[in-house]
Amino acid sequence: PSLGRTPPMLADQRILIDEDAPHLRELLSLRCRSLGETDRLAGDAFEAVSIVEDARPHVAILDVGLPKGNGLALAEMIAQNPDLGDVPTIVLTAKASPETVRRCHELGAYYVPKGADLWGRVEPLLRELLGDQKSSDLANRRPRLMANPTRRRYATACAATSA
Repeated sequence: PSLGRTPPMLADQRILIDEDAPHLRELLSLRCRSLGETDRLAGDAFEAVSIVEDARPHVAILDVGLPKGNGLALAEMIAQNPDLGDVPTIVLTAKASPETVRRCHELGAYYVPKGADLWGRVEPLLRELLGDQKSSDLANRRPRLMANPTRRRYATACAATSA
């Protein structure tokens, strides 16, 4: 699709992009705006926590390696929160590891390795997730973990991930 036209089914969708590399964050933002509205960008984990709590995105794109935290811990916080557990999460990482893939699977997050074809992997997921938001209940497709996340719980999860 052209950058000037927004497909009607994807219009006005809030996409959180939490990526610490400014050039990649801006590129993803530009590409996401071609699909719909990207209204929240974050460069570190704590900024993303505030955005998730205040703006409730329709989809969260999270980098694993972030300043002030970890995208996997943030994905866990989202999955555990009863009010946010249905927010689909796409986890990006440049360092593939079996542990990262396993944690993404456990959280119901989509694992996407960074590389030359990053947008080619992210775009179909966004189209599916944002198109399905209005027609089906994504909460039934994601595992829910029992807990009430807070910023303190997020910090604890970050510390456990870093250990």
